[in-house]
Amino acid sequence: MSHFKFHYCVWRDETDLFHASLLEWSEPLGLGRTRRDAVDDLKQYLKWRYAKSTWMGEPELEQCEHQLVHVTLRPAYAERQRRFPVSRCMRLGVHVFHGKLKHGGLVAVLPSLNERLQCHESDDMQTLVEFVVKRRLDGCTPRELTRFIPPTEMEYGSFSLHVTDPREGDHELLAPPVLRNVADPIAARQMRSLVGNAWERDAEVRQLINRLRTVRANVMLVGETGVGKSTLLATAARQCERSAEEQRQSGERRPHVYWQSSAGRLIAGMRYLGQWEARLEALIDELNDMEGCLCIDNLADFVQTGGADASSGLAAFCMPYLQRRELQLVAEATPAELDACRRLLPGFDDLFQVQLIEPLDRQRTIEVLRQQSSTIRRSSQVAVDDLVVATATVDLFQRFLPYRALPGEASHFLTEALHEASRRQGASLDADDVRRRFIRQTGLDERFVDPQVRLQRDQVTGALRADVIGQNEACDAVADVVLRFKAGLSDPQRPLGVLMFCGPTGVGKTELARSLAHYLFGAGDEDSSPVTGAARTAMVDERLVRLDMSEYAGPLAAERLLRQPTGEASPFLQRIRRQPFSVVLLDEVEKASPEIYDVLLNVFDEGRISDEFGRVTYFRNAVIIMTSNLGAASKASIGFNGDEFGAAAGRDAKAAVLPREMPHDRELGGPARQRYLSAVRDYFRPEFFNRIDVVVPFGSLGPASIRQIADKELREIAGREGLRRRGIRVSWTEDVVDHLAKLGFDARYGARPLQRAVETAVVARLSVWLAKHADQRDLELRLTLDNRGGIELQPSQG
Repeated sequence: MSHFKFHYCVWRDETDLFHASLLEWSEPLGLGRTRRDAVDDLKQYLKWRYAKSTWMGEPELEQCEHQLVHVTLRPAYAERQRRFPVSRCMRLGVHVFHGKLKHGGLVAVLPSLNERLQCHESDDMQTLVEFVVKRRLDGCTPRELTRFIPPTEMEYGSFSLHVTDPREGDHELLAPPVLRNVADPIAARQMRSLVGNAWERDAEVRQLINRLRTVRANVMLVGETGVGKSTLLATAARQCERSAEEQRQSGERRPHVYWQSSAGRLIAGMRYLGQWEARLEALIDELNDMEGCLCIDNLADFVQTGGADASSGLAAFCMPYLQRRELQLVAEATPAELDACRRLLPGFDDLFQVQLIEPLDRQRTIEVLRQQSSTIRRSSQVAVDDLVVATATVDLFQRFLPYRALPGEASHFLTEALHEASRRQGASLDADDVRRRFIRQTGLDERFVDPQVRLQRDQVTGALRADVIGQNEACDAVADVVLRFKAGLSDPQRPLGVLMFCGPTGVGKTELARSLAHYLFGAGDEDSSPVTGAARTAMVDERLVRLDMSEYAGPLAAERLLRQPTGEASPFLQRIRRQPFSVVLLDEVEKASPEIYDVLLNVFDEGRISDEFGRVTYFRNAVIIMTSNLGAASKASIGFNGDEFGAAAGRDAKAAVLPREMPHDRELGGPARQRYLSAVRDYFRPEFFNRIDVVVPFGSLGPASIRQIADKELREIAGREGLRRRGIRVSWTEDVVDHLAKLGFDARYGARPLQRAVETAVVARLSVWLAKHADQRDLELRLTLDNRGGIELQPSQG
């Protein structure tokens, strides 16, 4: 049982009968000898209609005013296809009821003309009414115009009514069994909460309705993901079923006509040869008997599912039925999927009328989001300025996701933000709340999202250098990518940056990629407090997509990079689709198969990958970093300063004494930088090399850097959860840092063994001590060197 408020008008005709009309629909629905009888008749009709019809929803008209508008018309006579206007004009009074809709629009109802008009500004209403009346009546004969002379008594009123919801289950039981099991009725009431109205798409809705009902054509809705294809189809299906039900004079209940399904659902549970074909035949027979229409939400899946290739799949099976017009089908596709369909299954698209759905422009998208916000606000009681939050949402998506079609993802984002706000105490939503939610979703820091926040180069380089020791030039090169992104100067058709990190092993190439991922996209957690150690590692791993390219060196490497054996997208692409704001690290890229480079060419050039079925993955919000050892293998000393870079490091490097304080390591020399650049240029094809934004050389690490890395590792250990939970603080002497630096020094593997040395010499001892002293809390453990050169733990209270 639902409680609704309805607005109506009532008037008396020349026979002294009273007519009552619901302003929602404008046509007369109640009749009686008195006003009360006509209104009661209208109420009875509404109760009957709501109990019978599943498409009936809550009335949209919120408030209304009555006005008599006078329009000047010139009658005319017609004879033998010629018109003869009369000499004098006629002023005709037209009763107009105008008011606001719940979603924020304005509506005007003209009962005498059975017209319902909508506009956005109240100032336009008078002009619109005059235009419609003149278009409809100008040129009519005087006798014809007498039919539209306004009644002498026309009154406006409203009433509240309890209406009974229709038994949707009984309505669906009318559907045949196969159809009921594999598809859902688009126009059913429970689908309204999943698919809204196609605002700002009136022309497209009318065009689709004409193709579905008048022509009964097979229709292919083509548009980028997010333009609103599903919403457009649902709106058209509701209007088609509503019109068909109104035209039926009998109260006969019939099943829904438009049914939504997917390729996966059509073959679900079908394990044996010929099983899904039999199900599809039965489904087509059921739809044909009831003059129903099957709607498929993804053309690519429909073409490829069911057989070894497209020629033996679901789409190929349906082609003869489509040709004989035994099946009406509506399919949704992107332009890339349509091109793939033409290539994989020639002739299939010729069976459809293609309706192109263009993305909405900025102003129309803001209007859609404003109406959407207004609708949700009224049902959830959220305090919100609809226009402000709609504008803020569109601004963010146009700035950071310009390749996504509007209004799709922006609409989903605002809907979730409003529902989230409704669950908070003192429910409200403003532009700052929208921005904070966008930060949580994308991981972008506020300094990138808020144009009022300034970002200096020193801030960026300082943050990167704090994580990556001894690679100042590399940090400066990466900082340029960050600043270009902040300024909004990145090419919107390419990734944010394509970098090649070249240098010896163990000098910080991977660590710089991790640091960049944290700096750019590490703000997704609501807790903005600084994180270290394992917590920081987990956060970075969410945004750093790392591929070991040596795994893509064999046959069919490109195939494995793009898709799984089942035909689904590879885990790599699925991860980018879920979170496009990422750093992609292609480790040891020179070991990949040459066909991988062909795939990467398209990524570097257009920021996207398309598979054979037209499914697109975008990389335009990602930074792509390739690492390589090209140019670093010519020297004996790989990881630390060799003869070319500074201090000597021989085979007895572990015995070397590392000074506690040294100036900054020597900058990478010109010959070394040129050697790396030449090695990369010689190895890769020119078209691949020219798509790399910058080759970033990494120098070997000096003694001062080794000590800093050792000290940094100790600080991260001191912040681990097991120590913080017990309130145990860890400190150390400078001798301990020197000792760990010596243990972790390796001329061949660079700083990579240092972490292992720290884990063995420090973490293992801490673990043993904590196990023996499980009851100890709130104390300090100091790490020192004993007489034998080992690390010992000295506890102290305070």
